[in-house]
Amino acid sequence: MAEGDVRFWIRPMTEDDLGKVAELEAEVFSDPWSPGLWESSLGQGTFVGLVLADPLGKRLLGYVCGQFVLDEGELHRIAVEPSFRGQGLGQALLERFLLLGRERGLARLFLEVREGNGPARALYQKNGFVFLGTRKNYYQNPREDAVILEKFF
Repeated sequence: MAEGDVRFWIRPMTEDDLGKVAELEAEVFSDPWSPGLWESSLGQGTFVGLVLADPLGKRLLGYVCGQFVLDEGELHRIAVEPSFRGQGLGQALLERFLLLGRERGLARLFLEVREGNGPARALYQKNGFVFLGTRKNYYQNPREDAVILEKFF
């Protein structure tokens, strides 16, 4: 996405977005969060969720979410509609999430990613995340290890 590009905009996730978020979640992840989990997460004061939509807000193309607690955060999910991948939208979502973390005084941010998810791991590495460890058989559908990454601010 080029500087000044207004084809898309990033804004806070709202309750009205949850249906579309859950649909994209089910399309993108083999282990999707349930609609109920999305609803309960959005209601938590530590939850941070952003959506990427067209300027009129008619089409949700991606989202990112996590939690910020005191000076630490965790990125839980980041997703972009498959037909819009490769256009810098994931990078834009991650940059905005990191900016919010800096603004809220985070010292570091954690995340887990499937060991075999090369594109996601490359995105995180490009943005300063470093290897912390692994969680054996963390993911199901298919069973796979999680790589734990962290970023210091």
